[in-house]
Amino acid sequence: MTETGFEVVLSSRTNRDLIAAGIDETACEPCFPVKVAHGHVRDLAKRKDLDYIFLPTVVDMPRASDDIVNSYVCPYVQSVPFMAPAAMPDVDWAGRLRRPIIHFSRGPEWVTRELVNFAAGLGVGRRRARRAVAEAYAAQQRFAESMKARGREVLASLGPDDTALVIISRPYNGCDPGLNMNIPEKLRDLGCLAIPMDMLPLDEVDISREHPHMYWKYGQKILAAARIIAHDRRLYPVYITNFGCGPDSFIMKYVGAELQGKPCLVLEVDEHSADVGAITRCEAYLDSLKAVRGRDLRVEKRLRVAKMDYSRKTLGKRTVYIPYMDDHGYAMAAAMRAGGVDARQMPMSDEETIAWGRKYTSGKECYPCIITTGDILRQIHSPGFDPNRSAFFMPTAFGPCRFGQYNKFQRIMLDELGLEDVPMVLLDQDKDFQGDVANLGADFRKLAWSGIVFVDCLQKILRETRPYEVHKGECDQIYEKYLRRCEEVIEARGGLVALAREARREFAAVRTDRSRPRPKIGLVGEVFVRCNQFTNHFMVRKIEALDGEAILPPFEEWVNYIAWSRITDSKMDRQYRRLVVEWITDFVQRREKYRILDEFRGAVRQFFDEPPSDHVIDRARPYLDPSVRGEPILSMGRCVEYVEAGCDGVVNLHPFNCMPGTIVNALLAKFQKDFDMPVLKVAYDGLRQATEMIRIQAFMHQCRERFESRLKKMGNGAGIGGAVAAATSRGREPPL
Repeated sequence: MTETGFEVVLSSRTNRDLIAAGIDETACEPCFPVKVAHGHVRDLAKRKDLDYIFLPTVVDMPRASDDIVNSYVCPYVQSVPFMAPAAMPDVDWAGRLRRPIIHFSRGPEWVTRELVNFAAGLGVGRRRARRAVAEAYAAQQRFAESMKARGREVLASLGPDDTALVIISRPYNGCDPGLNMNIPEKLRDLGCLAIPMDMLPLDEVDISREHPHMYWKYGQKILAAARIIAHDRRLYPVYITNFGCGPDSFIMKYVGAELQGKPCLVLEVDEHSADVGAITRCEAYLDSLKAVRGRDLRVEKRLRVAKMDYSRKTLGKRTVYIPYMDDHGYAMAAAMRAGGVDARQMPMSDEETIAWGRKYTSGKECYPCIITTGDILRQIHSPGFDPNRSAFFMPTAFGPCRFGQYNKFQRIMLDELGLEDVPMVLLDQDKDFQGDVANLGADFRKLAWSGIVFVDCLQKILRETRPYEVHKGECDQIYEKYLRRCEEVIEARGGLVALAREARREFAAVRTDRSRPRPKIGLVGEVFVRCNQFTNHFMVRKIEALDGEAILPPFEEWVNYIAWSRITDSKMDRQYRRLVVEWITDFVQRREKYRILDEFRGAVRQFFDEPPSDHVIDRARPYLDPSVRGEPILSMGRCVEYVEAGCDGVVNLHPFNCMPGTIVNALLAKFQKDFDMPVLKVAYDGLRQATEMIRIQAFMHQCRERFESRLKKMGNGAGIGGAVAAATSRGREPPL
């Protein structure tokens, strides 16, 4: 910035007042550093002498190796430029807030284009901006080299019996004394040398073989540091983390394996941490190291890659068990069986699932990981389970949320249980998608897609009819009947068009009473918790019991979005062959979709035809940039679509400490202000909250008041009865 002629003004140093301000400003419960970041933004926002506030959206960092899939920063860091302004509606951001999108992983030339375009908006010439970016890269390189040079000096000065502690952290919590309680200085006062991990030769360590799916940049650096520490008897780690740090909930397990038995001090810092407790733990750790020195440490088995080689021939000898997320899994299992793979959808999760999941997790992992892990363990401990004839299915992704780590976490768990030969069958949603799909059968993709579309339609018509059925339970019986028949048809490699026609006719024959209209409630949130009825405590049925009608995004929404992501990346990477494959696939899928969908035309009234991802993303742009990948942008776009569709309330369902879910909670503050819409935010962790039903009842009361207010306007002040009468006199159904 200085090279382009701007005077750079930094926010104040992190202090108690700034921390308190950040906590007060935060509209949700993210990790401690994000709360503090809100304080820094507020510190700048209250200054009247600043022309601009520079708050870049850093999507990712330079990639250490082509063999590692991505190098994202965490979703919170990506989203702070949108979360913080949403939490401060009193600030006039117009013209002041500057949020350039930066993809460091795409190399200096790409970043230069991004920053030159950004600088042009500030009136800086392109040539001058390019020179400034080049100088910035050179300065950063000089700094990195000086850090490594200093690290070499320090390591060279250590004798064979000396001890040094390596601070494992991220820059914002390892280098800011206000965020880390000045731990490095405290260690120095205790007579111990503390070395930042960035002084180690991290770029000389290749972790790609064991961790090809470590898609967080700082996860890559932390694991490289752990490997260096494991092989140097003089070095021991001090891991600074924060409560609610999503990536660390998985990374710390991998670090433990990399350290091969070396002790590690983990300091979890938040706004409640006290100096005295930190000092006591440091002293105890240093004392424990005296006992460890000279002792032979156990050597743990090296982590192996989660993705095993498998083929249909191999899988043909095994039953592939699919953890339950939603009823779409029955269709996917049937599509696998049609291709010669004996696949079985596991039953819906239950209390036994939670018990097993909690036993083999730390509790810091996200709730869907605990649930799917519990489902796997429940199956393993079921009567008749044969590890020699079993495998487990787990989709995966390449970040930035934690979902892509489940398969590795569960691979480690199976290995620890002595089940090393039980395969994890992966379905990658990103770069390896086409190959993984081919492994599941030539027609798997077509059959599974048809099943997804059919079950989506079945669930839509169920939720639109069940609240009004006269004979309770009739709709559920019809739904279960056609879900089972869908499995049979797919397994027989048949078409679902005729079955869709039958299902539509049977639902149309259900006797209903629509004399009392219900408010429509739109549900968004993390896809697993939103779809898995057990994990969300059967929220849809609770809404229906309180005289509401629930609308959920179909599973197709996520399928469309991951296809949109692959197409977007193919364009950016100039992978034209992959792009053509995606376009052809989209054409074929749309043709198959409409053959089934047309049978429900006129029967499904809300979101009959799922809008394309571009439409959803455009609706979300006032709240988030599409460069921040994952569920937040879908949830925010869907919230706006719910307003356009006449909904009277929005519910965000998410796991406790879910990063995407927490981001949506933050952005919903602005959405609520924009549309005056009741919003309910519900986090799930497997425990029953005494106040949950009270909160739902209060929310539904707000929604009904809003609904009745709208109906009065439509019915000339006569309330619901007037609206129904007015609608009937015009020869149409009352507004729903």
